[in-house]
Amino acid sequence: MPWTAVDTPEFCGPEHLARAIQMFRRWDSAEASEGSVSNDGLQRVMELAFRVSLATEEGRHPRFALFVAAPVSEDHVELVTNFHPPIKLTPEVLRRLVPSVPADHALRVIEKDEQLFADGVMAVRDANDVPQLGRPAVSFGLGLPGLTAHVDGPGQVRATEKGLTWELRNGHVKPVSHYAVLSVVQDWFNMMALDLVRRFREEAGSEALREREALGDPALVFDSVWSNILAHTIAEGHGGAFAVLPDESTTSVTIKYGAADLDLSNSVRAYWHACFDSGRLTDAAQLERKTANWESSRRRMYSAARALANLANVDGCVVLNNRLKVLGFGGEIRVPEESVRNSICVEADHRTMSVRAEVDMQQFGTRHRSAYRLCARRPGTIVFVISQDRDLRVFYGRRDKPGEVCLWRSLGAWMAGQV
Repeated sequence: MPWTAVDTPEFCGPEHLARAIQMFRRWDSAEASEGSVSNDGLQRVMELAFRVSLATEEGRHPRFALFVAAPVSEDHVELVTNFHPPIKLTPEVLRRLVPSVPADHALRVIEKDEQLFADGVMAVRDANDVPQLGRPAVSFGLGLPGLTAHVDGPGQVRATEKGLTWELRNGHVKPVSHYAVLSVVQDWFNMMALDLVRRFREEAGSEALREREALGDPALVFDSVWSNILAHTIAEGHGGAFAVLPDESTTSVTIKYGAADLDLSNSVRAYWHACFDSGRLTDAAQLERKTANWESSRRRMYSAARALANLANVDGCVVLNNRLKVLGFGGEIRVPEESVRNSICVEADHRTMSVRAEVDMQQFGTRHRSAYRLCARRPGTIVFVISQDRDLRVFYGRRDKPGEVCLWRSLGAWMAGQV
């Protein structure tokens, strides 16, 4: 992507966010997947979202989404509320409209005669993106092609088109990747999924496992749960850190508050056990029982995830093993700087892990430097650090190169499939 071709000033506004998308449109000319809006209309969408993000309604800044359908998806948009006739959008009108838009929904925006209108409210998932009854599938966001503008807070606008996301925050525009694109994170999810499958086979047998695997990939469930945790922590604005250790040894971390019973993998396993193929059931009573169990297990899983996320509000890091068992919270990382003097922190490719540049850790605060030292001391450790500015960064201590710590930034965590 030709991001370097986008000349952004020191302080950016919504017009620069629009310009980034326009530059990518010129580079990738798949117009059928772009939001059906002109370049001028695109800039007005971003300006509207930005201006309304700064307004307050009953003392609160709004959070909402705008969606412009692509030509290939216009006929598939199902509005849960139709505005007839469509409502012409101005900052004041939009400010009054957004409180009526439920979570996980968006205002559908259309352009007509060089003006913007809202013609209704739509769910931010299409029919293929919604978890099907009994199945482990989860949703990560808008399933239809087009342009989406999410307002995440005052002055914070996140725009997505053709699978790429840009963010305007703190006066800067930058491309943002979902944290789950990192190969070390994918490997972690896959490892937990393999462990879940092994234990399920031992408990239920190979035939039951084959039926369950036909429903979907369990790694996506772990992805969903962890995305829920990070998204919630980012939204809180308190900041926090989650240290995922390679085992249950808490060497190098002093835990202030122990936690014995919060094992998120148990909740995921219970949900996996509760999944079923609704199409194979002909008995109505059995379908009702299985559905109630599935829905209850899903709620409990996300409730446990939210409880884990809330632990990050306590000063210090939340400490887990690599099976999602919480070892404690309020953790203090105790690795002296002199003990990792020969270690380095590098920016690496998110897939191949090849080094792109060395990172000067002195530019970061205490929380980030502590995460770096822990990863240097304990190879195989992953630390997710969220700043109070809602920046997400991931540190990883390489097993194959002890003393080398990878850092990834410009990351986000968002999803629609939350309960």
